[in-house]
Amino acid sequence: KQVQRSITGKTQKEVAQKLKAATAAIDQGTYIAPCKLTVGEWLDTWAADYLGGVKPTTVKVYKNNLQRHIKPVLGAVVLSELRPHMVQKFINGMELSSSSVRLAYKVLHQALEKAVKLEYISRNPASGCELPRLEQKEIHPLEDQQVAALLNAARGGDMENLITVALFTGCRLSELLGLTWDCVGRDTITISKQLARPDQRADGPFISPKNGKSRTLMPAPLVLDALKAQKRMQT
Repeated sequence: KQVQRSITGKTQKEVAQKLKAATAAIDQGTYIAPCKLTVGEWLDTWAADYLGGVKPTTVKVYKNNLQRHIKPVLGAVVLSELRPHMVQKFINGMELSSSSVRLAYKVLHQALEKAVKLEYISRNPASGCELPRLEQKEIHPLEDQQVAALLNAARGGDMENLITVALFTGCRLSELLGLTWDCVGRDTITISKQLARPDQRADGPFISPKNGKSRTLMPAPLVLDALKAQKRMQT
């Protein structure tokens, strides 16, 4: 059965170009019928149905970017008519830090990549965009004198053991606060979870580490001594 498609454009030249491109795509077997969804409608569908394997905290960040940054600018555009220069203009117009711009772009790119896989669009219009340079902040670790001063200031206080473990393991604060005694061995510490903020909690007070992988540390004896002292205080 013959299927007819309508091709429209602002000028006769534009229609001819679209017709030529569609004919070539049909010959190559890559033609995808235009999708009537808007970018905003697709983003809502993607956020509702295709983020099942993502951490709840990440989902929240993604949805925040969709609502605050992406949809207000690109939401009304028909999905099949979104072009790379539109995405680039969106990126260039964001008055945010480089890391925030890159995060918004990542969310948009992932959503559009799923649309490609589902054959709503033939290619990802967000691919190839020029992103702002990400400037890495230089880390200045404490010098030996500063470490000694901090330990002296903490000595005898409620935070002494926590500060000692933090200084000599490099663990994140959430990982230290989520450390339980079953993860403390004779010579090792296993970091398998972290304490979640109230807005991150779904099934309990803990969530998996930032990269989703556990790691085992072999700390210095003074760290293990600090943990033993802490355990004595709690028992």
